[in-house]
Amino acid sequence: MRVAELRPVYLPPDPASRTAYAAGETAQCDLCFPPIELAVGFGQTRKPAPVLFAGWWQLIAALAAVPRGLVWDGEGAIGRWRAGRAELTSECQAFRRVLAAKAIVCRPHGFASPTDFNAQLADWLAMVNTRPRQALGVCPGGRCAVRLRPIALRS
Repeated sequence: MRVAELRPVYLPPDPASRTAYAAGETAQCDLCFPPIELAVGFGQTRKPAPVLFAGWWQLIAALAAVPRGLVWDGEGAIGRWRAGRAELTSECQAFRRVLAAKAIVCRPHGFASPTDFNAQLADWLAMVNTRPRQALGVCPGGRCAVRLRPIALRS
């Protein structure tokens, strides 16, 4: 009778909706690793995960700043969950130290395909980076320039 009305009240909260990031403080980093081999030159190939840090550096370079924290879904190249806590790979640990940033590994959630990932990311970015926040007095895209720490990029 009233079960349909009351059921939503007793559902557990959606973990994605509990996440809140202050602009420039934390960046959500999600990548898709397709099951392919990448040509890296001189007749050599690699799986996508080893080139993760080159891609990560390109994203940071495009921002021209480093957020204080970088949040990742449970990507194997970043880390894994062991004994109830996140454990970073040695490569990730070294790279985040170079950036002087904290790496936060969330429990993994997947995407149906690279196309699904890109579509969800584009929709999300279009919404959150342009929507003004009352608490901030500006949209996150407008605040990033103020909050991010500048970095010197080397060629």
